[in-house]
Amino acid sequence: MENAVLKRFRQFIKDKNVSYKMFCEEIEIPEATLKSLFQRNSYPTTEILIKTLNKYPDLSLDWLLMGYKKIQNTHELRENNVNTNNNPSKTNEPGYSQMIEKISELSGKLAMAENKIKELEKELQEKADLVNRSATKETFPEFGK
Repeated sequence: MENAVLKRFRQFIKDKNVSYKMFCEEIEIPEATLKSLFQRNSYPTTEILIKTLNKYPDLSLDWLLMGYKKIQNTHELRENNVNTNNNPSKTNEPGYSQMIEKISELSGKLAMAENKIKELEKELQEKADLVNRSATKETFPEFGK
C-alpha cells in the first residue's frame, strides 16, 4: 500500500499535468530517482522536496506531509526570502536553514503519526478478531471447542 505522502506527491505531479520525466527535468533529478522512490514506497528526500519547492512554490508542505487541506498557495518559510528560483544550491540564503528544520520537524511528526496509525490498526484488528471468535462460538458452539 502506498504511503500517504507518496500518494499526495504523485497527485501533485499529476495536478501539474506533466510527465514524470518532465517533472524530473524541471526539478533537476534523475528520473530513476523518482521511479525508485515510487517503487520502494519511500518518502521524498529533503533534497527532492527542496528542489520541488524551488520549482513549484505553490506546493504546500502541510498538505504534502500531513494531508492538511490546501488553503493558500504560500508557505510561511517562503516569506523569509527563501530562494524561489530554480537554483537550490544557495544554502546560505535567509530562510534556507529554517526550511530544512521545518521539513525535518514535519517528517518526524509524520513518521510518529504513521506509527500511531499502524498501532491503532493492529489494535483494531485484534479486537475485531476477538469479536469474530466470540461471535463464532455463540453462533456455532461446536467451533468453540
